[in-house]
Amino acid sequence: MLARFFQSRVCHSFAVGPHRCLSSTKLVTPLPINRRKLLYRSKQTGFLELDLILGGWAEENLPKLSEIEVQEYEKLIHSEVPDLYSWLSGQQKPPEQVDGNIFRRIRESVLNGTVNKSKRND
Repeated sequence: MLARFFQSRVCHSFAVGPHRCLSSTKLVTPLPINRRKLLYRSKQTGFLELDLILGGWAEENLPKLSEIEVQEYEKLIHSEVPDLYSWLSGQQKPPEQVDGNIFRRIRESVLNGTVNKSKRND
């Protein structure tokens, strides 16, 4: 019975220590607070399509980004929502200050259909 508990989804948030959570397959270190805030903001833009695009991309990529890339993503995420969607979908050309490495990576995943669709209310 205890083995089933540790294999269940309930166990994903079961605390093991101050910096780790128990997962059914491995120990997972949570994201630093600034990246968690960015992940939340990515999933809660107020524009469903953008929530799915940015939330999915952020879930997959935020843990792997360098601090410089995180800063670039943070600047991007604070753009006006309708403009950001227009730029990412290719409807409008992005301004120079937005058209950086992170923006191109997100747009490429959108245009290729490889962006991981996020669950909106995680």
